Amino acid sequence: MNLNLMATLFPTGYGIVGYHVFKGLCDRGVNVSLFMMGNGAVPWADNAAIDAARRNSALFDPQAPCLKIWHQFSLADRVGRGKFIAFPIFELDPLSKVDVHHMNSTDQILVASHWAKAVCERSGVTVPISVVPLGADPAVFYPAPPRPPGGPCIFLNVGKWEVRKGHDVLVGAFNATFSEADQVELWLLPENFPHSAQEKNAWRDLYLNSKLGRAGKIKICNPAESHVGLADIMRQATCGVFPSRAEGFNLGLLEMMACGKPVIATNYSAHTEYCDAKNCLLIEGSRLVPAKDGRWFDGTRGNWLAWEDAQTQQLCQHMRHVYDHRQTGENINQAGIATARRLTWDQTVATIIQAALA
Repeated sequence: MNLNLMATLFPTGYGIVGYHVFKGLCDRGVNVSLFMMGNGAVPWADNAAIDAARRNSALFDPQAPCLKIWHQFSLADRVGRGKFIAFPIFELDPLSKVDVHHMNSTDQILVASHWAKAVCERSGVTVPISVVPLGADPAVFYPAPPRPPGGPCIFLNVGKWEVRKGHDVLVGAFNATFSEADQVELWLLPENFPHSAQEKNAWRDLYLNSKLGRAGKIKICNPAESHVGLADIMRQATCGVFPSRAEGFNLGLLEMMACGKPVIATNYSAHTEYCDAKNCLLIEGSRLVPAKDGRWFDGTRGNWLAWEDAQTQQLCQHMRHVYDHRQTGENINQAGIATARRLTWDQTVATIIQAALA
């Protein structure tokens, strides 16, 4: 099977998805002509495979399906004249007129969750839509042996500095829940390449100048050099915490589940594809508000979950629950492990191939 793939492989969310899909297609024997969007690739990339697929693009098959993994508002260009399949990953509800126009210019849309499919349908997308959940690599993200009772309770948040991801509320909830005397730490992996140094420093100061930041209980980690390094950090943590207002999928959350860690997350947007009361401590909410953060969203592009006192109280209660249980022994999230075993990149790619051949 020949396939023309348009994707970025740069180490952002889209790039991580793009690389896993690319590698999975190659592993399944698909002859990929790779049209890279931007330069650079994730640190663990198979550069020989990338180079070979880029050479293929010189004599691409114009009749082959074209898969574009990219933003829903930028789908005007494509490769060849075969079936055009777009895989956008978006967070807001509803989609804009521009989003819908671009998505309806394709032959088929792939989305990462049933929530996203419903958003598309309500917004006026009329081309066929298939749900293709993303995955976790079981060879990398797996549980460590349980640790004995006692020791620090480490909460880990993985995700770029952003109001959407709840970084404006997490620091206050952490400081309200714990004191300097508690054996607790908050670790963050917040790299955001588009941010200026000034923006990054403002976020860092918000956390490190807080009460528990000054007490040395908040750690801002350097970016992991590889996904193996990321998994090692996850296995050191006690619990993943993700107070997001909206998500296109949230790979870090699923990867924490794969590592057997308890997780705290909002019961909204793409989280609903794989989070439930068995595998996640859920933060409930129902009211939506215009997405506005003064940086990426101006309130006109769609809505996200309202974050109010009720959500902060739930977040604090869940963190205290995890902390109390850590003192008596480590809780392995068996339901989360089972969820991650069901959602793998191999399954993602198999579903993509099925869509391309349909």
